[in-house]
Amino acid sequence: MQFIRPICVKKGGHGMSVVKEKREIIVIAATASIGFLFYYFTGFHPVVCVMLFGFIMGISVSVVHVTRRMSKKWGLIISAVWFSFLALLFLNPASLVVIGMSIQVTQSERYICKPDVYTPSGETLALYCQSYPLLQPLLPTNYYDQTYIDGAWIPEKLNIIHHGAHGTIQKDSAYIEMGGGFHHYGYRLSLDTQASSAGTNVWQLFMYREESPDRHLLTIHMDATRRLTTDELRLRIRMDG
Repeated sequence: MQFIRPICVKKGGHGMSVVKEKREIIVIAATASIGFLFYYFTGFHPVVCVMLFGFIMGISVSVVHVTRRMSKKWGLIISAVWFSFLALLFLNPASLVVIGMSIQVTQSERYICKPDVYTPSGETLALYCQSYPLLQPLLPTNYYDQTYIDGAWIPEKLNIIHHGAHGTIQKDSAYIEMGGGFHHYGYRLSLDTQASSAGTNVWQLFMYREESPDRHLLTIHMDATRRLTTDELRLRIRMDG
């Protein structure tokens, strides 16, 4: 009688290799996901985020490789040291302040790019420009002899998110600036003289931010004779009072 010899399959080997590779994949996927969320919510420059989290990813994968060859005790110690460093890097008071401010600025920038925000704001600024002869005697001027606005003169939708917003008004342009410190952003409105006609003024509204090209938001067509009414002027003066 012929017997069939059973085949024994050794545990480990390729199976263990697959398990080890899964650890690296998990580390890479987790670091990439956290990096994307960091970029999305803080608005940091993409190159900065790629360099920062690329460095973190490389070291984290190396830690996985190194601790694999160590005893469990030393593996835990090395891992704890690395994660403590990451916690110190991101959770120290200075980093928390920078990250918190960056999140606030990013959310504000996205807010002012919404149509229901920039449409009424742009129209208000265009109306201010067309009412410039009426506004100039009522409002102060800045260092560059430009008519300065803040407080109640800032479009209502913008005062909701940034009480420190301020700007300037001229007969053919307007600026609204928000932010502070090393980063500013806001609106820029300009009269499109080529597209305008005797009866209609055409205004172009842009969103600007430092170190980035302006982003066109809206084209406004407004009757060239439209001005702020006396009642509207009095209301804003009382609110600004």
